[in-house]
Amino acid sequence: MLKEIKGKAEEPIIQQMVIRSMAKADYGTKIVGHYGLAFDDYSHFTSPIRRYPDIIAHRVLWNELQGIKQEFTKNLNELETWLDKKLVFRSTRNLRLTQDGMNYLAECRAIVNQVERLESQAHLDETVVQGSVNITAPFYLGQFLFAPFMAGLHQALPLINVNLVLSDSFEDMVDKGFDIALRASQMPDSSFVSRRLKPISLKLVASSKYLLQHGAPSSPKGLKDHQCIVEGDSGDKRRWRFRNNKGKQTSVSVNGNFRANHGGMVKELCIQGLGIAQLPDFMVEDELSTERLVELLPEYALDNFYIHLLYHQKSTTNKVVKAVIDYVVETAKAQSI
Repeated sequence: MLKEIKGKAEEPIIQQMVIRSMAKADYGTKIVGHYGLAFDDYSHFTSPIRRYPDIIAHRVLWNELQGIKQEFTKNLNELETWLDKKLVFRSTRNLRLTQDGMNYLAECRAIVNQVERLESQAHLDETVVQGSVNITAPFYLGQFLFAPFMAGLHQALPLINVNLVLSDSFEDMVDKGFDIALRASQMPDSSFVSRRLKPISLKLVASSKYLLQHGAPSSPKGLKDHQCIVEGDSGDKRRWRFRNNKGKQTSVSVNGNFRANHGGMVKELCIQGLGIAQLPDFMVEDELSTERLVELLPEYALDNFYIHLLYHQKSTTNKVVKAVIDYVVETAKAQSI
């Protein structure tokens, strides 16, 4: 302790007092004071101010101080003069706090507790992952794939706050402050890392109502004679690609009276009997099992796609972002999200 406090003569008088008096004392591991209060050995504290308040509160310390009684008394007098208050009633055999002394002691203890909390927070284990992460995803990917395992993410990383923004407009991730993006395709920008998570199978589906009115196509080319609900803007030309069991590929241009820029709306229009749709398997799994929708041309494989996790190359320097990325990748492998 002497090394720590050496050369600090300019510090407040309370610390000077502790430097002179407390550096010479060795108080055992547990001392029971005049008021029946117990406190632990103070030698493990580094800040001198922490050792002082309880000293004036405990009669037994008067005997412990032995050879530094006079120095201690002098320092206590200086403190009382500095504060302009009487802190301790003292005699040759007794020490007792005044009301001002009790108030001062309480305030000192509050300060000590606050300092300890601040130091504890400042020295949190570096392995603790705490902070916020901003994630963006298209509506259908966020709703059907990402949202279901948010509970697992929270359980694994309880101190992370997740801000999930669902949007079908692929805006600039950096400009908008997004750390992670979930996409159905890779991004050409080389400054981003793309992690392939999961293959998505497409299904060609229609409702029983539509099939009763228009029949079912017998081959991909037959789609030209059907109402097809296309996902995308009105100006986009849409081609659906198929592959037969021999690996031969077929590309068919499709169109219809209805378009939508959202997969959920495409599915709803299809359920209403307004046409044939091409949708990801996870979006129509329940509807196929309940026969609200019927799969068409199952002998043909559609042009499937992959879900990708995108993030900036420098994002992994942020331990919060890295922890979320690692969790999502590992969850995708283990649970096939």
